[in-house]
Order: sequence, then structure tokens, then C-alpha cells
Amino acid sequence: MSKISIELLKGRWIFAVGPLRISIISGKIDVFGWEYKKDDELIIQEFRSAPILALENSKITIQFSEKSYISVSDKPLIPDEWKKFAEECLNKKKKPLKIMVIGSVDTGKTGLVTFLANYFLKKKKKIAVIDADTGQQDIAFPTCIGMGFVEKPITHLSEIEMSDAFFIGRTSPAELFDRVLVGLRFLMKKALENHAEIILLDTTGWVFDLGRELKISKILSTEPDMIALLEAENELYHYEATLKEIARGLNVKIRHLPASPVLRARTREERREIRKRLYLKAFVDAKEISLKLHDLSILYGYIGTGKLTKIDELICEEHPEKIIIFSQKDIEADIIKAIEEKFNKKAIVFNPDELKEILVGLIDKNMHFLGLGIVSNYNPETDEIKIYTRAPQDKIVGLIWGLMKITINGEEKAWLKPWQI
Repeated sequence: MSKISIELLKGRWIFAVGPLRISIISGKIDVFGWEYKKDDELIIQEFRSAPILALENSKITIQFSEKSYISVSDKPLIPDEWKKFAEECLNKKKKPLKIMVIGSVDTGKTGLVTFLANYFLKKKKKIAVIDADTGQQDIAFPTCIGMGFVEKPITHLSEIEMSDAFFIGRTSPAELFDRVLVGLRFLMKKALENHAEIILLDTTGWVFDLGRELKISKILSTEPDMIALLEAENELYHYEATLKEIARGLNVKIRHLPASPVLRARTREERREIRKRLYLKAFVDAKEISLKLHDLSILYGYIGTGKLTKIDELICEEHPEKIIIFSQKDIEADIIKAIEEKFNKKAIVFNPDELKEILVGLIDKNMHFLGLGIVSNYNPETDEIKIYTRAPQDKIVGLIWGLMKITINGEEKAWLKPWQI
């Protein structure tokens, strides 16, 4: 990496995009509401950005690469309204205080949550952050909702250690609203059990069409005390109109806040690369384990929840509404018809090889998230399912079927429909 020295006059700003390592030689700077002084260092990760303000005449050194970006500005990169909103939240003196941030893609939602986390940390509050963006997950892994506690100043939510997570099963919440809402309630309960004084809820950038329905449902489900509508040009006015009466009943305060004035939008390729790196992180030191599928508690899927039975040489799984015939080969129509007549229900032929590379979530007896897994094989004859994971085998009691296929190298291959398996 290369290195440069910059002398910043008091009140000047720098917009910095990582990867960067910043060292304060003299003076004092502010990054997302936290002060750094002489001899402090901070790192801005690749694909992440941060606004830097000189609180006094300062000298800093920056180590950077060809992927980094640095821009000096006289205009504020953190709107004054953000601090006023933080002060208003604290003045409510409510415990626990639940704050939801809503905004379209690339308006600075994560930046606002980061700023609020640092601001409340300075006030010695116990802060839980719930990241509900299943596609661009920062605290847990893609396909999950993550929750963690702010123990130290942060420049990005990815620096928060995951305390727990809820596996949704796909990077998009489309068709999975029920799982998202259950996951939010579950993690909020966990935060409250750990005596969180402030809960910050970061949401996806899907705010129009069906995304609007999801946001309204999140509000009704979590009952936040404060809602920050982060917008560039008052594009979220319809939320206030929709919630006018509901907000009065829930006693929720809605505030329109300006979006961050300087943003670097991530490309589709960058977003995919970030997810790939997080998948790889999820499987560091992973190994293949073997479990009995029908000994596990199964969520969000048919397979593994029915009664295994053998008909001649065929292994079947009986459900109240259908019977699944496991076979890697085609089965003659008259055999299928005979099975349907025997059980008086529809029969479906399923190739167990179709389970290979399906992403799953693994949980313990308390529904605590243990980690992601990738199915490598299922043998209906022995009911043995093999899963590539780093979750501790002796703690696994439940499996949540995901709706994606990925490779052990973190490549996303396919989406599945809900209850397809």
C-alpha cells in the first residue's frame, strides 16, 4: 500500500473509501460521531466508506491502495439533523428505546445507524443493533438477520460482533415476509433479555411496491419509538401519510432526515463480491458432518418432517397432504398411481440429489443460531444427511431449510421457491 500525509484545517472533511489505514499524527478528528486523537489508528475496510471531520487542525497519514478513494470537502458530510435526531432520542428517556431507520438504496442508512451507535456509546448506553438487510448483511451472514451489541466505537456495522442471528434462507426477503417478521421479533426479544437500553434497527433499501408492505409490517410488528425516514428528496412522504393514525396509536415519532450528501454506490459486482467473502468467512475451518435428518427439528420445509416408510424397494416420506417418493431414477406412472391409491394422497417423486448445495441454517435447543451449512448429500435409505459446516455437531438440534444453492467457494447458484423441498 502507498502512504500520504494530509494536514487538515479545523472544520474540513474527508470522504474516504477503503481499504485505508488512518493514523492521527496530531490534532483530533471525528469519524461517524466518535473522536480520535494523536496516536489513534482506524481502518476502513474495502468497499466501506467513512466521513472524517477535523475537530481541530490535524495531521494524519493514510495508507491506501489503488482501490481506495479520498476526497477533501468544506461541506459537512454528516448532516446536523442526524445529531439533533440522536439528541431527541436520548431526551425521550425511555428504556428500552427502539429506533428504526428506513431509506432507499444508497441513502446512508448504515451510516446513520453507525453514527447513532457511536453517539449513544459516548453516553454509556447499552446498544443492540439489528441488521435486517439479508442481502447486504453486516453483522451476521447473507440470508440472515443479525444482532450484536456495540462494545466499542465503530466505523462500520461489520465491526460489531454477532451475538445471535435468525436464518431467513435467501438474500431477498421477497415471498419471505413471515420469516423476516418472526426473525425481528426473535432478535428483539434476545436484545431485551440482555438488557439493551437502545435497540437500533437497520432495514433494507426496498421501500417501494411490496417493500413498502414489508416496512409497514416491520413497524407494526416491532412497535419502534422513533422512526428515521432517510431520504434525498422527500421520496418517503407516503410512509408518514400511511402511518399517520397508526403512529398516533403506537406513540411513535416519525422524523424525515436528509440522506448522506456524499455516497459511493456499490456496483452489483461489488455487492456480489462482499456476499461471497462473507460466505467464505462463514465456512472458515468448516468440515463435513453427518446427522440423522429425522432426528432434527425441521423448519420451513417438508423433507425431514414426515414419516419414513418403505414400499417395495422405494423409500417414501408420508405427509398429511402428500407422499414423497425418493428416487434418483424415473418411476413408472403405474407405480406412482398405485402408491397414491394405497395412501389416498398425491405422490411426488423427489431426487435426493436435489438437496445438494442447498444452504441451511443450524440451531441449538434454544433456537440460537449456530451457523450456516451446505448440504453435501442425503441418503433416504439410512436417513443420513451430510452437511458442510463449522457449527458444533454436538449442539445441533434443528435445521432450517434455505432457499438458495451455493458452492463451498461462496458462489451463489440458484434460488428455490418457499416450501419447494
